[in-house]
Amino acid sequence: MLSMKIRVASVAPAVIDGDVAVNYGHLLRLAEIACVRGVDMVVLPEAVACGYVAADLTPYAESLDSPPLVAFRQLSERHGVMMVVGYVGEAGNGKVDNNVAVWDCGQLLGVHTKGSLWPDDARPHRDERRLLNRGTDEGIFMTRFGRIAVLICYENMVPENWERLRGKGIDMVVSCYNCEDDPGRHNVYGSSLLGVPSVWSNRVGLTFQGDGCYGMNPGTSGFTDASGTVTAITAQGVEDILYGDLKISRECD
Repeated sequence: MLSMKIRVASVAPAVIDGDVAVNYGHLLRLAEIACVRGVDMVVLPEAVACGYVAADLTPYAESLDSPPLVAFRQLSERHGVMMVVGYVGEAGNGKVDNNVAVWDCGQLLGVHTKGSLWPDDARPHRDERRLLNRGTDEGIFMTRFGRIAVLICYENMVPENWERLRGKGIDMVVSCYNCEDDPGRHNVYGSSLLGVPSVWSNRVGLTFQGDGCYGMNPGTSGFTDASGTVTAITAQGVEDILYGDLKISRECD
């Protein structure tokens, strides 16, 4: 049996949907603060710089060589950390991809595209069936810390997505949210099902509500151990960088 502990920073950033340039400047500063604390991994939420600010997200789409995402890659390289960042990706077909990129020590390990899409007939700016392309990749990454599965927001809320990870040798789950509540209960369920630790990250701050209105997001970020017990959690709606040690245990190959 191989056991290790990895030091993780889960960021609960205060952002304003749609204020992309300001948000990215703030997010990069929070990520750098985490990196200098000597962590192994930094986790940021889903679509964190733009949010669900309009019924058309194509103006907010970016590629991996956009200046902010390059800056995250460089931060990963400079500090020798794994960086997990949610962003809206270019697709060119009237929709966007909801992506999470994973870099480790500056190297791109891969990109996961959200596959389970949130339905919302009442709010076009949050109806992912209209906004997003449906991803088809598994979201499993081979890393120096083991096999890590990435689930994006609504993917965590679909029990079948946790079920499909059973028997695939997953060592840890990373959950990136951009939802309007406190999402940790989904990680409690999933970690207890799989018997692996998890980390979740959700944004706080001002969330677009439609018709020019904004409301506060009572989100949290946190950690669960392999039994599904919450070991650390941020205060609801409060910006914070949460630090924790996650224990990974797996059979040796």
